[in-house]
Amino acid sequence: MISISIITAPRNRQTLKTSVNSLRRSGFEGNITIFAEPETKYIPLDGTYWLFNGKNYGCFKNYTQALHWLVDNSELPYVGVFSDDFTYSRMAYRDACRYISNANEFGSLALYTPTGMKPIVHKKGANIINEGWGVTWGGNYIFKKEVAKQLLEHPLYVDHYNNYEKNQQIDHLIPKVLKELKLDQLFINPSLCDHIGFNSTIGHTHTHREKGLNFRS
Repeated sequence: MISISIITAPRNRQTLKTSVNSLRRSGFEGNITIFAEPETKYIPLDGTYWLFNGKNYGCFKNYTQALHWLVDNSELPYVGVFSDDFTYSRMAYRDACRYISNANEFGSLALYTPTGMKPIVHKKGANIINEGWGVTWGGNYIFKKEVAKQLLEHPLYVDHYNNYEKNQQIDHLIPKVLKELKLDQLFINPSLCDHIGFNSTIGHTHTHREKGLNFRS
């Protein structure tokens, strides 16, 4: 139902194996394409196909090339690009498929809802929160393939890709574009995934606000 890629980069403490194993435990059985920065250590993992970047793309650009690849190559109706530092609840993939099947039209479904969003998450299950930059964050978004294509072609997305020097803020830019497209954004409570630790590869300081909201392993 969903094609998944994972973006990865060198870390002091490798998290990719734990993340992939957790995703498998959650019910995902499909192939996973790994988009790796050049100096990332290769780890043989069943059901993964590695693509090493010819140069360092950085956070947002690596995410973008992975999403483009899924749009161009996946035969499944839904696509998602995940980070390499998450652990998933035991039923995360099955739950995500259930939410998608029960939803009407939607722009994104975020597997990761951070604790910092608690003030605007008002119920258990799927919450529609159509806010833009700086209000919602999180990530591990799942899109319909046609929505992902709209996202990638939107002028705000293209401008961010070409001109935003920090090359970050995936989880702020996507809500901003989807709000412009007037597409619903679904955030799940309890969060279906959680950060493995607080070791950011892009210099962010993670706190309890970045823990998965009400996450249960």
